[in-house]
Amino acid sequence: MAVPTARTLDYSAFRARKIELGRHAPILGISGLQKDGPNARQEAVKQTWLKDAVVHKNVSVEFFDGPRCGCPDDHMHVIDKLLFAAQYALDNPYDYIFKCDDDTFVHLDRLVRMFLELPTDVDAAGYVEAGGFYGGPGFLLSRKVLSEVVKLHVPDRKVEWREDWWIGSELVKLGYKLHHLMQLKDKWRETPPLETVTLHPLSPDEMLQMYQPLP
Repeated sequence: MAVPTARTLDYSAFRARKIELGRHAPILGISGLQKDGPNARQEAVKQTWLKDAVVHKNVSVEFFDGPRCGCPDDHMHVIDKLLFAAQYALDNPYDYIFKCDDDTFVHLDRLVRMFLELPTDVDAAGYVEAGGFYGGPGFLLSRKVLSEVVKLHVPDRKVEWREDWWIGSELVKLGYKLHHLMQLKDKWRETPPLETVTLHPLSPDEMLQMYQPLP
């Protein structure tokens, strides 16, 4: 699992870009929790669903921030972090990566079961929307896809900075079919059913609340 993150949250360039887009495209690049400052979301992941990864010996969780990836640690460079994660997976014996945001809660058991139930010919899967991914809740890329992803040219961030939409649309251009996963949920859009695999976006407090032990 690849989780692009940042040591300190910085949405300043992102907000400036939104202003430039204006009212004609008010929803482009919207992030759920736009709060600058020290990033408590990564720690919340470590204190909640990441703990469940220890029971899945074939699953590992890696964080990719700016210093690790050699890029600015802001919201406008998530594409760079995704490409670094893709190359990291290729340099190591991973068959797939599942990318999700650091404000996403993951039910790991359900994610593993969902993955095992996917058709064998699926190379790219996620919440598909208008020819690309809505990537906060997560998307899955096979090793075959990753080998092509790392060859892609990084777009001009003044034009495109959304790693989810970018990677999904690029894969469509390459001839891949994006498999739609309804189990990946955005909490602003609908009430999640019991079979929800991921939920996004959640604050650190909400994430900790979800991980409380059963009574």
